[in-house]
Amino acid sequence: MRNTRFFGTFRVDPERYAKEINRLNQEAVQHIAAQDRVDLQITVDIRAVKKDGFPDTVVRIVSENASTLKFDQSGFEDR
Repeated sequence: MRNTRFFGTFRVDPERYAKEINRLNQEAVQHIAAQDRVDLQITVDIRAVKKDGFPDTVVRIVSENASTLKFDQSGFEDR
C-alpha cells in the first residue's frame, strides 16, 4: 500500500503560537484525524534558553504544571 504513514515537523512562532497551532489543526491534523482506523500521535516539543537563567518562581510554576499535565519529560538544567 502507498502513503500509509505521514510525518511532519512544524515550527511554531512563539509570538503567535495559539494562532499557528490552530492553523496546523485546521489545515492538517483534522484531515488526518477524520480518517477511519488511523493511529494519530501528536507530540509537542518545547525548548527554551534564557542565558541568565529562569527565575525560581518560573521554574517552580512550570515544573509543577508540567507534572500536573503529565509531561512525558520535562525539566530545567544548567548549561
